[in-house]
Amino acid sequence: MRATGRTGACLVAWIGIAGMASAVDEARPFRNGAVTVGDVSELDLEQLRRSIERVQPATPSAAASPLVVAVRYLDLEEALRTALESNLSLQIVALDRDEAEREVPATRAFFHPTPGFDYLASGSETVNPAVRDPGTGLIVTPERTASIVTQVAGAFVRQEIPTGATLTLSADVLRQDASGTDLRNEGVASVELRQPLMRGGRTYVATRPIRDASYDLEIQEARLQAEILRVSADTQVAYYNTILAARLIEVTEEAVARDRRLIEASQALFRAARATRRDVVSAQIRLSDDLASLALRRADLDRARLDLADVLGLPIGEIVQPAESTVPFRTVEFQVDDWVGRALAQRPEILELRTELEKAELGVRVAGNDVLPKLDLVGLYGRGDNDDTLLRAFDFRGDRWEAGLQFEIPFGNVAARERLSAARIAYRRIERRLTQRERSIEFEVRDEAIRLRENLEDLRAQSTKVEKAREKLEIAVARYRLGIANNLDITDAQTDLLDAETSLLSAVVDYVNGLARLEARIAGPL
Repeated sequence: MRATGRTGACLVAWIGIAGMASAVDEARPFRNGAVTVGDVSELDLEQLRRSIERVQPATPSAAASPLVVAVRYLDLEEALRTALESNLSLQIVALDRDEAEREVPATRAFFHPTPGFDYLASGSETVNPAVRDPGTGLIVTPERTASIVTQVAGAFVRQEIPTGATLTLSADVLRQDASGTDLRNEGVASVELRQPLMRGGRTYVATRPIRDASYDLEIQEARLQAEILRVSADTQVAYYNTILAARLIEVTEEAVARDRRLIEASQALFRAARATRRDVVSAQIRLSDDLASLALRRADLDRARLDLADVLGLPIGEIVQPAESTVPFRTVEFQVDDWVGRALAQRPEILELRTELEKAELGVRVAGNDVLPKLDLVGLYGRGDNDDTLLRAFDFRGDRWEAGLQFEIPFGNVAARERLSAARIAYRRIERRLTQRERSIEFEVRDEAIRLRENLEDLRAQSTKVEKAREKLEIAVARYRLGIANNLDITDAQTDLLDAETSLLSAVVDYVNGLARLEARIAGPL
């Protein structure tokens, strides 16, 4: 592909500028402690250390150290209480539950009496032409204007009944004035009942919104309980992980102290010609390794504190530290089948799905009712009267009644039948979800039990390993002092001891965290 003349010229100019900038960069000295890292053999290690010291001194002075940040100390009970009060995800689920709770009285209000009032005024005016005598042509009846003013006012109370019926009590008054000469007043009090006999004529149909709202509230309460279990377990895990991170720092600091003592001993023996320079260098390398491990442990502690502050719902920048420095260790007897049974009976997720199944079953019943034809019983009874005075119009000397049936059904009733099929499919889907959830809960419990067994075996092995590692270090130190071994044996023993102590502490916390997760899995204490 060939570039145009203008494009090629721009490309050549850009290459030239880039080359000039590169030459300038090579000619000028490093600024701000910058170091070019390429081949390790050519790396200026002293310059690298100075660059690091600029931003993070190894031993910061009081003037150069950052401002002291207050640390908030919490014991486990206070941490759990704080998490249940401040954890954001838990607060969101709690608000969802509160919203669902408000819907229950809102749906029940459907069956509260509904009073009302209506008023209607109307008028008409007509002109009657004059009537002439055919024989004489004289006006027999003069032209006149006729007007009628009608006013209808009524008050009613409508009551929905859980059987699906509607009961209406009403009182109406009609006042009609014809041309100002003929005044008519009529008063009527009546009671009307409309009761579905087939479609809509069941209590579970009329009360479905209330029952659905109650089911939704139970579902949200189950989700809230599940979130409480999760947050409680996460809080304990984050709390113990923070303690572990602090204890691992202590273990590593002890290893660093041993390294420094080994360096001093190696230098003393070297000066006494009882050790070689290699022994001193080996001890210094061991110190560098442990200092690097110490830096990682401190970063792990900072991350553990972040995780703890996050699960507690505290400001992320706030430094949180457990008030306790020990991890309570206890062993439990393995009762896996009992744990599985308790989990299947108590887990909020199972209760949630069982409630959803009941709600879906109600939906199937309502959809089955919608397939039926509409057959409503309509009845009305009232008493009324009319007179030229308003008071006498309410003497109620007359009767009025109506009774009848109303029947209708759509052609084929396709919509209702398809909705019934969809409701049945939804019910079967929730059944499958319930079965799947039961399997996953049993898997979680059994998997946690396997992890606990593995932790115990690991603890047994690690405790023995720590004993042997300490014994190995003692033997190596004694042999080194006698001059029958070099300090390579000591550094090797120190590495084994550090690894063993780290693994032991990690295994203890893993087991305790496993118990916390297991309690969340079975939704109760062990």
